[in-house]
Amino acid sequence: MADDLSFRRATVKQPLSREKRLRRGAFAMQNQNKIEEHRKIIFTDEKKFNLDGLDGYSGQWVPAGALPDRVRRHTGGGSVMFWMAISSAGKMALLKTPARITSENYVAMLESS
Repeated sequence: MADDLSFRRATVKQPLSREKRLRRGAFAMQNQNKIEEHRKIIFTDEKKFNLDGLDGYSGQWVPAGALPDRVRRHTGGGSVMFWMAISSAGKMALLKTPARITSENYVAMLESS
């Protein structure tokens, strides 16, 4: 029985046509040396961690040749959310945020950073 199982991860792919890949590559080549403009960029992201187990999907054991199923949680076990901003100067902020971020919350986080 164990020989019939294999661990598989679900793959997530963004469908990019050949034309879009070429256009993205051309854009990157045109902008790679614009150092002064890059210094003005701030990257931000938020991440939610579920307190009742894995946050997100990892993989599972499935019969050979089968695709893994995605199982969703039906009840909440609580979570905590963080927001971070970085720039060419380094880390700007790491904040614990409300579970839902409104535009007002977001503006306040940017101003306090």
